[in-house]
Amino acid sequence: MERSVNVTEDEADAERQLLRPHRKIAYALGNFFTVLAIAVWFPYNVSFFQFVLGLSAKNAGNIVLIAQVGGAISTPLVGMWSDKCSCKIPGRRKIFHLIGLITLALVMFFLCWASVQIGQLALLPEICVQKRTQVQLNSLRYSFTIIASLVVFGCFWLLLKFYSDDSDKNTGDTPLTPDDLNIFLIMSAVVIGLGFPSSLLFQFLIPEKVNVNLAKQTWYKWIVNPRFYLTALCLIGARIIVLVPQTYMPHYFTITLKMSKSSIAIGPLILYISSFFTTLVIKRCRGIIGDNMTYFIGMAVVWGSVIFFWTKSPTDDMSSHFNWSRDCIFIATVLLGVGGAMTVVIGLSRISFLVGKFKGSSAFVYGWILFVDRISNGIIVSVIQHIVPENSDPDELENHYRNVMVYVPFFASGLGLTVTFAFILLDWVTKRGQKTKARTISKLGSPINYGTGSDSSSIVSGGGTITYEESSDDESDDDIQRFTETL
Repeated sequence: MERSVNVTEDEADAERQLLRPHRKIAYALGNFFTVLAIAVWFPYNVSFFQFVLGLSAKNAGNIVLIAQVGGAISTPLVGMWSDKCSCKIPGRRKIFHLIGLITLALVMFFLCWASVQIGQLALLPEICVQKRTQVQLNSLRYSFTIIASLVVFGCFWLLLKFYSDDSDKNTGDTPLTPDDLNIFLIMSAVVIGLGFPSSLLFQFLIPEKVNVNLAKQTWYKWIVNPRFYLTALCLIGARIIVLVPQTYMPHYFTITLKMSKSSIAIGPLILYISSFFTTLVIKRCRGIIGDNMTYFIGMAVVWGSVIFFWTKSPTDDMSSHFNWSRDCIFIATVLLGVGGAMTVVIGLSRISFLVGKFKGSSAFVYGWILFVDRISNGIIVSVIQHIVPENSDPDELENHYRNVMVYVPFFASGLGLTVTFAFILLDWVTKRGQKTKARTISKLGSPINYGTGSDSSSIVSGGGTITYEESSDDESDDDIQRFTETL
């Protein structure tokens, strides 16, 4: 469990001098390039390969799977290399961030995505030790993530309006057409031109300390820890709830519901905005009702969105200006964003709790958990593409994408609930074992001394001191906004 960090006055002053306002903004911009690329990739990857380039549904799914596998393999490797790297210029974390930026500009997206993310996130505990500062930096980072998403979806909506002749009407059987290729070329130029110089400020303005001694834990101790696997499954379920429906929103809106082409930009935009406002209040909710209850409420909200997606029929008229059926779909999208954000927040806070004091090996933990996450999402998309009805009744195709929007978040939330119950059981067993040890030592005549903090207790015996600590909810708040590409 994570121990509280005692910060001296000198360390706090040095941190304030190091992290001036312009450097905080530079840190937040470190992931800006990646977020811009992710905002283009996840909502439109399948639609681009299948409808713009003209690939078959199976081949489009295979390409997505190959990309996810490539990114998954590179993620833990970058994590392990970053923890072991001894590069002094520009630093063991910044060197991977710089390599990631360069390769991303060369469109090697999934091979460099992990390098940029881990290079930035693993540097955080090394440049600041105060929880308050870490929370502030992650809040700024998330704010620029939302700005990046707004830029992408706003530009995409404008391009559909002015460069597509049929943006205000349904395109028939596809959300996009080969004529929309120029839109993606323009978006690529916008992402590179805006993202690369912005994220490059991270390299010039953020200093990296040399020879930082952080506590580590070896990889084989991580893989024998059951919480390592439960934490991974908790985050995977939450990410599937958001990423897979986001990928198939263009199909559902245009093919199943016969909405206009512009809806494929509005849907993800609503999803991101609702997720953003959820994260503003989630900290207080966690403090009042706890992580497990917050997770349960998030799942209930997701199930509410599933009901809306299931009840909407392709026979509903979506073309009128004021239409209750159409508005209900956007309400369902809001619910999916709210529920998805709540579950992702808890999943990320569990990673922070898992890492605890072993921040020197945090890149390894994040790398392997994201490895499993990307593999699972790639497999799901590939399976969905391989079962797409071909040369059949259009009603089957319409129902296929509705089933994706319904069953994927439903079963993913079921996985998350199962893992949460496993966490509750494991916590109960752990606390029961600690109490048993305490009673045993007490019966032997040794006093029980409690630490100065409200979250720690020490059992003093003849052989030394055994300390039991439980981290408060605020211990993991710095990780709430991490990995926002998951939204």
